[in-house]
Amino acid sequence: MTRSWLVTLRRYAVAGVMFMVLGCAGVPQHTPGSTAADGGSVPKQLQSRQVIVILAPTTPERWSSLDQPIAQAYDLSQVGVFPLLSLGVQCRVFQIPEGRAVDEVMARLAADPRVALVQPKQVFQALHAAHNDPYAALQYGARV
Repeated sequence: MTRSWLVTLRRYAVAGVMFMVLGCAGVPQHTPGSTAADGGSVPKQLQSRQVIVILAPTTPERWSSLDQPIAQAYDLSQVGVFPLLSLGVQCRVFQIPEGRAVDEVMARLAADPRVALVQPKQVFQALHAAHNDPYAALQYGARV
């Protein structure tokens, strides 16, 4: 793998992750099993203590066979999968259990040869909750 390819991969990964995370704007930070203010449950891919793992380049068949071994090796729960087709890579979102240091888990994942890149999934909160958007309930990730 060339250095320029890795730099390009990282740039696209950050852009892709930012695109995904921006859909989470306005979501309060919740812990697994908590409920939203409206009594509904927060989707598992929008909770705190999650990391995004970009799998090392390989075949699509191999990517699917890596999910369970990585989750088991680091005692994680997989909560999401999404491709970055323009780069030909696969991303996985894993939930880190309470009581485990996120930085420590990320460092161990980063050293794994099956992993090209790992980063924390950021959760953002909106500063203003009032709205008059009749389609607000249809927006993915936006909860008031």
